Amino acid sequence: MDKANRLLLAAGTLIFCFSAALTYLVLDIQSMAEQEKNTALANSEVAAPPTFIWQERYEVCKLYELDCKPQKIDGEQAAEEVLASLELAEIADKYALPEWSVTADKEQIVLTKNLAGLCPKHKKIYHFGKNESGEYLAVLYGPYQVGSGGGTYLLTDIAWQQISTEEQEKILQGDYEFYLQEDMITALDSFSELNAKYE
Repeated sequence: MDKANRLLLAAGTLIFCFSAALTYLVLDIQSMAEQEKNTALANSEVAAPPTFIWQERYEVCKLYELDCKPQKIDGEQAAEEVLASLELAEIADKYALPEWSVTADKEQIVLTKNLAGLCPKHKKIYHFGKNESGEYLAVLYGPYQVGSGGGTYLLTDIAWQQISTEEQEKILQGDYEFYLQEDMITALDSFSELNAKYE
């Protein structure tokens, strides 16, 4: 092969390599531009506003892990529109403890109103126990495991020391728990009769 043909072949090879590299570079630039466009599009899409769940929970029921769950309540549409534009920390500041608790995941924000005492279901249960000073028999709200945490329904004039040790143990173990007010009144009457005998 003569020198002119070799030069021509070398130049052709060089042009081929250069055009291949240039094509690769152009395709790579187009690919990066497409990725940037997709990223910009994804960033510009408006995220869906969170769903707000409003509920109420009774503190004594929660504390003693009673079998009731928070009850859903109606939220305010206007409030939700304002809250949707706030960060979670700002919402928690607006709905602060101890009156409220705020939890969230990616899709929903739960605002729980914390109410004192027992829920209506557990407020209908009564049990016998001691009053705060331990001197008298008291009728307390709620199942026996809440003790006096549910509040006092009735403070009797029946002295604790006048109740037999056996009955005291039954009271302290929750044997005197009532789901009907009538049953509680009947049991209380029998304790009153015993107390009358000791006076």
